[in-house]
Amino acid sequence: MKGELKKLVAQEELDEVLQKLLAYLEINNPSLYNVGVHLSGRYRQWKQKTLKGIQESQQEIHLIRDSLLQLIDQMDEAPDPAPAKKQAISIIDKIQREQHLASAEAALLFYHLAKTKFEWRKQTTIVEQTGWSAAEIDRIARFYPAQIKRGSREDGTIIFRLNAPWRKQVKDIISNDR
Repeated sequence: MKGELKKLVAQEELDEVLQKLLAYLEINNPSLYNVGVHLSGRYRQWKQKTLKGIQESQQEIHLIRDSLLQLIDQMDEAPDPAPAKKQAISIIDKIQREQHLASAEAALLFYHLAKTKFEWRKQTTIVEQTGWSAAEIDRIARFYPAQIKRGSREDGTIIFRLNAPWRKQVKDIISNDR
């Protein structure tokens, strides 16, 4: 599988590489899965900027490719035994499991909406933190209408909040993880 993924990186098929790599890591190496999710967010953000003509340098995509190749090299390594002994689960995994969410992406959105000190979070802030597009955020939010409220300010800024009691529940999960 490593050879196939490296070949896809060489062919600039990064979307496919990330999809296959994340699917593999989620099952086989959860500690590296979070690294992959972060890398996927960086790639999506780079891709969005490039499509909008904002991206000025190719340095970021070179760093992403190098990080992908390093992650591919590490994918078969055994997870760190210390966290396994403690049965450590990432905070996103805990939120997904305890809130019965369909995806890690939904759990990540819940995390960002609960972690803010303000009740509402700007869509642009979520885009910056996750690398997702506004459409992706809307898609996730629409899937959870009872939990996530979407609104807009008078100036047109799109904002989201995690409704009570979900906000409190997710905040509790976050605070109990520390």
